[in-house]
Amino acid sequence: MNQFRALALMSLAVFAVLDPLSAMAAQPQPAKPDNVLKLLESNKEFSKFADLIDDAGIESELTNKDSKVTVFAPTNAAMDKLPSDVLKRAKASKDGLKSLVRYHMINGSAVFATNIKGRRAGPSTANGEMVGFDGTGKELMVNQAVIVTPDQYAQNGVVHAINAPLIPESLKDPKIKEEARAKEESAMREQMAAQEEQRNKEMKSREKENATAKLEQKAAEEKVKAEADAKVKEEAEAKTQKEVKPETAPAAVKAPVVDSKTAPAAAPKTTEKAPVKTEAKPEAKPDAKATVKT
Repeated sequence: MNQFRALALMSLAVFAVLDPLSAMAAQPQPAKPDNVLKLLESNKEFSKFADLIDDAGIESELTNKDSKVTVFAPTNAAMDKLPSDVLKRAKASKDGLKSLVRYHMINGSAVFATNIKGRRAGPSTANGEMVGFDGTGKELMVNQAVIVTPDQYAQNGVVHAINAPLIPESLKDPKIKEEARAKEESAMREQMAAQEEQRNKEMKSREKENATAKLEQKAAEEKVKAEADAKVKEEAEAKTQKEVKPETAPAAVKAPVVDSKTAPAAAPKTTEKAPVKTEAKPEAKPDAKATVKT
């Protein structure tokens, strides 16, 4: 009996070593809060933002079990950075407060940190204005705020803690809005100019490549033509040499060798003087005047 008990204990120990994840999964997990609002209210770091939600009177939008919601919740330290003039404009009307709070919410979906990574464009918020994501760096950002604690789950959504409040355009100071608009237009002009410059560079580069390619093609064609012409000329010269081939000269005949002892003596050379040519002088004609009549 003791042997069976020892074997059973060893088996359990081996199973725990080989499959630690199963052992961890067997442990009870903390229950998720019923809704996002309860999650915010249970965390003291979000108490100031929770008070703002209460002042805006939109608690029901965060407790709805039939619809998912994502909240970018500023911590208390982040809420202290909210400009007083923005808060004043927001509190001037119920709609202003609702707009401020809803700008931190995305209704209808739970957006997790993995959905933000690698992205730049953000979705529309619950107040109808867009937020910008930047998930291309080490830190995940929403507008100018950094997500310091992502993915805090509730049964109807998710909360991301951020280190700065999100300010909708509708609540910004008109002067600041104008400066932001001018800055945005300037940035757009610079971007367009940079794109135009890049296009011009690419066009010039393509033109240069095309010109180089044409020159190389022309040089190759000229080389082929020159080689063809040289071959034709060589063939013509070979043909001409074949047609105009000089006749073979007859072999030289060797003179017979004459023995000086047996050869007859050579006839003596006679030197004959050539007859001297004498020209006959013409006879003188009688002078008619000197003729004497008889």
